[in-house]
Amino acid sequence: MEIYSTIDKFRSVGELVVFKIITKEIITASDHWFGETGAKYFRWLASNKKMAMIFQFEINFKYNLYSPEFLVETIEENVYRLKMPKCLYESQIKDIKIYDEQGARLLPWLLPSLISNALSDSFNEETKNN
Repeated sequence: MEIYSTIDKFRSVGELVVFKIITKEIITASDHWFGETGAKYFRWLASNKKMAMIFQFEINFKYNLYSPEFLVETIEENVYRLKMPKCLYESQIKDIKIYDEQGARLLPWLLPSLISNALSDSFNEETKNN
């Protein structure tokens, strides 16, 4: 077996990552067939459609070691003081999941769930992405 390895690009990043936080946020949304007016006055006719999504974020706290604010001062022989620049952060979305989606139910107090679900309205792709 022969293995050949090459380096196409090499660069100094000059960043010191000091904290990495992974967090999840739950975001909910609800809407009514007839908008805000429907949600206020026509709940007896149709319930709200609801959706819950889970977003996972990764947040990195780091220092730019190329910043002019980063200084290494010599105090005495083999003793140094580091002056760090402002701590920066970078946030990235790592994952998005639809946790739950409930369609609107027509006459929820009167019709059985099976009939109501067949006539119900749910979120379409455009509504989900807004």
